[in-house]
Amino acid sequence: IVAYWEDRSLDVLRSAAASLRENPKTFILFAGLADDQIRLICTRSSDLQELHAGNILKSIVAQMGGKGGGSPEMAQGGTPNPEGLDVENFLNKTLVLIMEGN
Repeated sequence: IVAYWEDRSLDVLRSAAASLRENPKTFILFAGLADDQIRLICTRSSDLQELHAGNILKSIVAQMGGKGGGSPEMAQGGTPNPEGLDVENFLNKTLVLIMEGN
C-alpha cells in the first residue's frame, strides 16, 4: 500500500500504518506533507520478514535528500518538500525498483 496525503501528521500516518500492518502480506509506505516537510512511514506485516522497512525507507529518503531509518518492521523519516515532484508517483516507482532488488 502506497499513499500520500497533504496535511497529515506523522502520528496519523504511524497510527494508520500500525493498524494496517496487522493484515498478512502487507507492506505499507505512507507519506504526508506537514510543515513543508514530507514525513514517511514504512512498515510491514510480520510474515514479510524478507523485507527490511528501515533499509527500504533509508533508500527512498536518500534519493529525496532526507534521512530516516528504523527496524525491520517499521521505520520513519523525513525530507524537504521537493518543488514540482509528484511524490506519490515517485514513491511508487522507487518502491518497485527497490522491491525488484530484493
